[in-house]
Amino acid sequence: MKRFIQYAIAWVRIRIYLLLPFSRPSRLVIKGKLSLGWRSLILLDTKSNIVIEGDCTFIDTVIQLGDATLRLGKNCTAKNSRIVLMNSNMTVGDKAYFEHTLIYLTQQSSLQAEAYFHCVGKGVDRLPIYGSASTLNVADNVNVKAEIYCQNASFTCGSTVFLNEGTQIRCHKGITLGSNIMVSYDCLIFDTNTHSLSAADRRKEFSDGYPNSAYQDKDSREKVKMEPIRIGNDVWIGTRAIILKGTSLGNEVIVGAASVMSGLQVPDGKIVFGNPATYKP
Repeated sequence: MKRFIQYAIAWVRIRIYLLLPFSRPSRLVIKGKLSLGWRSLILLDTKSNIVIEGDCTFIDTVIQLGDATLRLGKNCTAKNSRIVLMNSNMTVGDKAYFEHTLIYLTQQSSLQAEAYFHCVGKGVDRLPIYGSASTLNVADNVNVKAEIYCQNASFTCGSTVFLNEGTQIRCHKGITLGSNIMVSYDCLIFDTNTHSLSAADRRKEFSDGYPNSAYQDKDSREKVKMEPIRIGNDVWIGTRAIILKGTSLGNEVIVGAASVMSGLQVPDGKIVFGNPATYKP
């Protein structure tokens, strides 16, 4: 009963926001259709610039905006999605598609996507896209089933890219994906060691509360080795491949299943295989 009352209050609040002009932010614009699930809740800050265009549909969706600019293009569908923007700028192109997707952009973060951006997760407790003090730029025709974690970094993705289920991308320095890329199941793309190589530093993380509270202070993060990753155009990455910091893949590269590479520089047109990975000259 308590949860039902909370949902009912949320249902009334969003309709008050949308129906009463004086309750809206001064720069809110809504064009075309807008359908909301009965459990939806949208918090609109007066410092935000929100434009919702076309046939947007939100079901069981929470959208919280603060000092942010949000624009959702035509035919944008969200099911069990949750979007939280704090001092952030999110722009999504036409025909975007969200399902069970949580996009969580905290302070000073920005997400930009173009047409046909798909983002599908297995539930709102999973984080298909998480950005903190980061910039995420995604071109058109991108299907994201992977989990992308971006912190104090830049993630750039070209057009016509498929990131399959089970794949995890951790971006702490910078990851650049070209266009026409297929990434298979359960791949890892990490541009960071995540932790220091020093045992003393790792002990300090535990004493500070890590990993139970997932806490790393600034000094701990600065001791972690990070190098950007670059993946060219027309690349095919096989299942369970591991691509670590400093790796660069040229155009038309094929990465064999379960290959492991760290800092490997691969020219155009090569086939990568093995652990540690190599390629024929």
